Amino acid sequence: MDETDLRDEIVALEARIEGLAAEIEKCRKLLILSQLAMIAGALLLVATTFGFIDSGAVAIGAIGALLGGIVLYGSNLSTWRQTDEALRATEAHRAELIGKIGLRLVHNRTLH
Repeated sequence: MDETDLRDEIVALEARIEGLAAEIEKCRKLLILSQLAMIAGALLLVATTFGFIDSGAVAIGAIGALLGGIVLYGSNLSTWRQTDEALRATEAHRAELIGKIGLRLVHNRTLH
């Protein structure tokens, strides 16, 4: 593989790294959202249980929010882990390819 091919592959890997990083950020936001849903559901369920809120519909909604938050959290945590693993592998491959390029040492020159 010549140096031009290596550079092209590195550029492609960098684009993939950016895409994976964006996916991880999306997962992070969904994890926060799912945690908020679980907290809200749990608080509403406790409030309904102790009689602060007297509504069966709120209790059903609270259970739905709690279970939905748990499912969303688990799903996105799994996706985040897989994407993070792919990101690390892609970064390692990029570093390996960069190591194969014949980089030139630029000596420190004073600019006038």
